[in-house]
Amino acid sequence: MRVLSDTGRMYYGLMSFEAAIDRIRVRVESDLGPRDVAYVERVAQVSRWLQRIGRGWTITSGGLLGFAGGVTVLWIGKQLRVTELRNAALSGAFDRIREADDFHAIAWRVPADEGRIAKTFRTVRPLAREFVILPAMAGPMFWKALLGNAASEIMREMFTAALAAREPVNIRVPLPVSILLGGADLANERGWFPTLPPHRLREIAPEVRRLCEEHGVEYPIDGWTTTVRKVFRRLRRGGAGERRGIVRAA
Repeated sequence: MRVLSDTGRMYYGLMSFEAAIDRIRVRVESDLGPRDVAYVERVAQVSRWLQRIGRGWTITSGGLLGFAGGVTVLWIGKQLRVTELRNAALSGAFDRIREADDFHAIAWRVPADEGRIAKTFRTVRPLAREFVILPAMAGPMFWKALLGNAASEIMREMFTAALAAREPVNIRVPLPVSILLGGADLANERGWFPTLPPHRLREIAPEVRRLCEEHGVEYPIDGWTTTVRKVFRRLRRGGAGERRGIVRAA
């Protein structure tokens, strides 16, 4: 009987792991369909309603606490659209679903051959909507609406920057936070299944983790508080590096 070396066992173990990962991918991709369309449409609807509620709450609030509540709701609505919908769509997560035309990558991507004037318009249009048109519709509450929109945009940008600054490991968070992160908390699954929708990554995460344990494959995962501390450390280091670069350039 042939006895495998440690290297041989490791090789065949990895081959077995890759085969199991491929089986999961094929199974999930073949199952994509109406259920996924219903999910993304529901998320899009929730995002729209949260933004409407947040805008109304912001301009009708009577105090700082109420204003902050409205801005937070508005930010959550915007963040859902960016993470759970736009980012997933741009990765091609819904391209295999014929009924999800509105969420195919081509519907969200700026064409490479589009003219400079058209690209400029695409950039300016949402800014004009947030900082001119919608505040103007608030009438005498113009400045309150403008401030609320600006605050929610800053929160969205900061949240997105924090996601980009985190280390590529899974984060242990509750389901609502995972949805707000757009599945970015599942870095392991996203690495192996880059074109699956975020809600599908959440479904298969327990199965993938068991598979890693069975095959001795590392499955890095951090708690939420640990991740937040690491993000702030990296952001501080990045800010310090930029400042040093500015001094050197000067």
